[in-house]
Amino acid sequence: MLSDAEARSVLLQAFEARGLPPPQLSELQGVGAIGRLEGGYGSALGGINNWGMVQCKTRPPCPPGCAETTDKNAAGVAYQGCFRVYDSPLEGATDMLREIYRRPGTPEAMRAGDALAVAATMRAAGYFEASAAYYAKGIASNASHIAKVLGEPLKMTLKGATSPTSPATPRPSSSTSIVLPGLLAFGFLLLRFGNLKNHALRT
Repeated sequence: MLSDAEARSVLLQAFEARGLPPPQLSELQGVGAIGRLEGGYGSALGGINNWGMVQCKTRPPCPPGCAETTDKNAAGVAYQGCFRVYDSPLEGATDMLREIYRRPGTPEAMRAGDALAVAATMRAAGYFEASAAYYAKGIASNASHIAKVLGEPLKMTLKGATSPTSPATPRPSSSTSIVLPGLLAFGFLLLRFGNLKNHALRT
């Protein structure tokens, strides 16, 4: 299996090969997460370079260029399927990218860093049969792993991309978010009480 760094390099080449704009970090993490989740960066099924577990449009016996394996549908029922065989990791990653980005709404969800929206649009277009929520968790989990290994901010999550600010800019902690408004409110009350007292003294 390719390392996460090696897979990232292949993905960058795949975006270029598809003639797509330079990908955002959320796209690289999202597409990489799917490639890792689905086909182990092409290492699944004996290393046929099928990153996205893309199926051939046929049933066994499988024609040349396709490999037969057992898969399961949404009900958990096993069936025999034919999956594409690719000559190189780049070819497999490029075709996975084609399959993902041809589905309406998926590219936009990728750029938004929204794993649930990515899963929902992919499922609506027939990429997989599992629930969108279940698949989204797989995307988010693998994206988190990739970000951690590559030492980069996580931009593909279940709730959309994280802070748009630079990773070097610290985000206020939850305690700060609570204490600061509380102090402001307390100060306002003191000010209000002082105004009322002064008003009473003047009357």
